[in-house]
Amino acid sequence: MTQKQNKESKMSKQTEISKPVLEKVREELEQLLEPFGEKYGLQLKTGRCSFSPSNFTMKLEGSLINEDGVVQTKESEDFKNFAPLFGLDPEDLGKQFRTGMDMYTITGLKTRAKKYPVVAVNEKGRSYKFPAENVKRLLLQAQKDLVTAS
Repeated sequence: MTQKQNKESKMSKQTEISKPVLEKVREELEQLLEPFGEKYGLQLKTGRCSFSPSNFTMKLEGSLINEDGVVQTKESEDFKNFAPLFGLDPEDLGKQFRTGMDMYTITGLKTRAKKYPVVAVNEKGRSYKFPAENVKRLLLQAQKDLVTAS
């Protein structure tokens, strides 16, 4: 072990588990999981975490990646199966809409979330939930804007 590795090893010893420590652990785990998941055609990511000062439990979530590179999450499967119950079309999965200054892409549906069931990500990759009625209206607006532009 080199002197630098030895120093880093000593610096990483924890006396107590805290939120900032777990944020660092999660960040490094995600980096380690990415190539491992790619090897098996999966997207692997960390999920919910609970902790005490001496231990923690972190969920590991895995989803298949289609041949076209689309991740098959539970929410995307639920969107395909249950979108009509929320007044949406299964074909709306992956469509984009604009609200405010941001553009969002529909990625799934949380069927148990009655108030904000539609999941969409913005251009920065951050996930948000929206009411189905708002998304339906915004998709219609996006379609009208597309027709007007052409």
